[in-house]
Amino acid sequence: MVILTVVILIFLLTQLFGDPVRIMLPPSAPETAREGLREFLGLNDPFGTRFYRFMLDYVTLDFGISFWQRSPNLALITEALPITLFLGACSVTLAIVLGGILGVMAGIMPNTPVDYVVRVISFLSISIPYFWVALMLVVIFAVFLRWLPTSGFALDAKHVVLPLITLSLRAVGRMANIMRSSVIEIMRMQYIVTARSKGISEARVVLNHVLKNSFPTMLVMAIYDLGRMFAGHALVTEVIFQWPGLARLTYQSLTHRDLPLVGACAFFLAVIVGVLNLAVDISIAFLNPRIVYSNS
Repeated sequence: MVILTVVILIFLLTQLFGDPVRIMLPPSAPETAREGLREFLGLNDPFGTRFYRFMLDYVTLDFGISFWQRSPNLALITEALPITLFLGACSVTLAIVLGGILGVMAGIMPNTPVDYVVRVISFLSISIPYFWVALMLVVIFAVFLRWLPTSGFALDAKHVVLPLITLSLRAVGRMANIMRSSVIEIMRMQYIVTARSKGISEARVVLNHVLKNSFPTMLVMAIYDLGRMFAGHALVTEVIFQWPGLARLTYQSLTHRDLPLVGACAFFLAVIVGVLNLAVDISIAFLNPRIVYSNS
């Protein structure tokens, strides 16, 4: 239902805003050429006919030709999508590792200097805007220290590290908060007290009981964070660092007023976010069978 609503909104926006003929033809083109192109594109057809044709194209994954690139929109998206998927997957993995370590450290030592430091780091990472983090990283590591390139795409450490830090920083803070709360709650459980009374070492208690029972919460949060990245956070990162991913392609299509490409990008982003939200619901139900969803 959500994806269907998005498709309908895409159709309405592409019909209400912008004139494809004005974008495709130069200002000096004669009116006869404009009318001929409108007739060829079917823009003079009734509204219902255009809506039916639009829905049929999306069902068959025919997203048309880009006005700006003069290439099939589906080919452009399939070329850009793996780059965004790679960056998002690496960012979430880094957030799980760093956020998990920080959260466990704070959770097993609550109200200590370690806990306070982790909470400050978490607060700052969540509060600082993406664009400011990206710009500061470029200024420090690329301009002043000259360790890394300012922008550009390549699958090597020098080009990946700055976008990776930028996109994962906020997720690290959220993961640390979630993990800290989960660890503190689990440490108060009766079975933890029982395990300690049996003489089991603190390290084994943390590894075998605390991490095992707190990781599902972090996994659900990781899927949710990946959806947030696709929903908009990747846009700032890809634009600043000039990564040719789906988020940057969406931005470029908007700046060029390429309505068919804008609609295709929005459709794929909506599908990805919808699938990830569904994965969150399934994960919660699978990891916690006590949750019962109502049919009403």
